[in-house]
Amino acid sequence: MTAAQIRRYAERWKPWRSYALLHIWYTHGWQPSMDSEIAGIQ
Repeated sequence: MTAAQIRRYAERWKPWRSYALLHIWYTHGWQPSMDSEIAGIQ
């Protein structure tokens, strides 16, 4: 996919992204996975 195609595809989901975020926030016990390399954890 080209960058323009990705942008157009992402635009279709724009209204739903906030609902997805709320679902994640209110899911009991959810924690983000942590990439140790990015977090600087050895």
